[in-house]
Amino acid sequence: IYRGKSGDSEWFQFPLDLTGRQNKVRAYQNCIGGNICLFLENGKLAQCGFPLMLHHFANYFNLPLKMHKNDYVDIFKVKDLKKVFQKFSKPIPACRYCKAQRIPQTWEVSKCQLSEWI
Repeated sequence: IYRGKSGDSEWFQFPLDLTGRQNKVRAYQNCIGGNICLFLENGKLAQCGFPLMLHHFANYFNLPLKMHKNDYVDIFKVKDLKKVFQKFSKPIPACRYCKAQRIPQTWEVSKCQLSEWI
């Protein structure tokens, strides 16, 4: 569950499609978080936190999901900032897991169940 835009008092769930069959372009176009905040982990820079957290999610729920090399930019290998901007201006493979829906939720403590994510 994510909090809405700054100043909003509502909380939202952005459900996942674990089959990865969602329309990446539609998901990217409807994303309220993409390109607002970049995420960095172990030299991998991504426009969305999901690809970088995917291994934790997959391990916890014992799912066969893996990050794709096109979900991020390796900051130690990229030589051209223009390529970084180009990459972050279009959908990434991880967008296929996003249902591109924003479902209002009530704030509560997680029960750590997969149903909270799908």
